Amino acid sequence: RVCVIVGNGVAVPRMDCRAEDAAATATMSRATLDAVLLGQAALADRIADGSIQIGGARAGVESYMAALDQFPYGFNVVTP
Repeated sequence: RVCVIVGNGVAVPRMDCRAEDAAATATMSRATLDAVLLGQAALADRIADGSIQIGGARAGVESYMAALDQFPYGFNVVTP
């Protein structure tokens, strides 16, 4: 279980956390999260097929995921 606290343009993950006042929750397997973050699966498709269950404000989860930067796999962090 991971909580992601979002505020002031920063997302801070917290392990083993339970946020009772969360505006939205997304429940999924690690494999589903990886597939969505790597661009192998669309968030809306995984919500539709039941791989991701949304509690609360679905629009909040969708806007958060859409705001994440998409980097090409294996991009250079440091270049000469």
